Amino acid sequence: MKNNPAGAGKTALITGASSGIGRAIAGELAKRGCKTMILVSRNRSELEKVATDLKIEHGTDVFIIAQDLSESDAAEKVYAQVSALGLSVEIVVNNAGFAIGGPIVENDIGKMTRMMNVHMICLALLTRLFAADMVARGNGLILNVSSVAGFTPVPFTGLYAATKAFINSFSVALNEELDGTGVTCTVLCPGGTQSEMMKRAGLNDTLLFNRLSFLVMSSEDVASAGVDGMFLGKRIVIPGIQNKGLAASCRILSKRLSGKIGILLLANRSSD
Repeated sequence: MKNNPAGAGKTALITGASSGIGRAIAGELAKRGCKTMILVSRNRSELEKVATDLKIEHGTDVFIIAQDLSESDAAEKVYAQVSALGLSVEIVVNNAGFAIGGPIVENDIGKMTRMMNVHMICLALLTRLFAADMVARGNGLILNVSSVAGFTPVPFTGLYAATKAFINSFSVALNEELDGTGVTCTVLCPGGTQSEMMKRAGLNDTLLFNRLSFLVMSSEDVASAGVDGMFLGKRIVIPGIQNKGLAASCRILSKRLSGKIGILLLANRSSD
């Protein structure tokens, strides 16, 4: 660790911190000197495991908020609990999320609603609430976790890609608005990443995660790139050369052709 790490003494709030990229970001921030962590997820038992690891490995002070972020008032509940703790949050990481695979007309409506609430409503409102405090203090860092899927429509993960497009647009616009305030907003856009989220969505048995697994990054590598970019105040972070190339191709190719590539990458292996 550096003699004067970028996160030294800071307090960070991380949503979706119980596994995957969120858990890896918590570890990365702890390595870089963050003293206090507020971990948010609906899975209390897993959060407790993460908290124990952070305390043992880094001496981090950890607070847990067990909250389902798909609830309509989740952002206000989290903000109220943080306020009750009397903590001043200097870093906010909006990482919570999940994926739904399959044709949109077959997607479960309840899952669709929860996804939109988590990826868009809760993320936007948590950002709004904590960013206002940061602007008032004159400093702060926001990292919103999105995806390269947000750069183009992706059939058969259509709603997921659409919500990630929202995160991209929202984050870039906010970063521009925050210019000169001492606060920045960075959007992290990984590609295929090994995580529990992909397994739960059934996307780990696809062409991308099997025959093209060399294109898939670890949660730890994605987290490191995202935290680096956040501390540098970057607007957009796309980790991995392969993902930078994919994002660039989405901008050059037609939406239809980009969508065809998405279908190919996420084709179920059993259908080959």
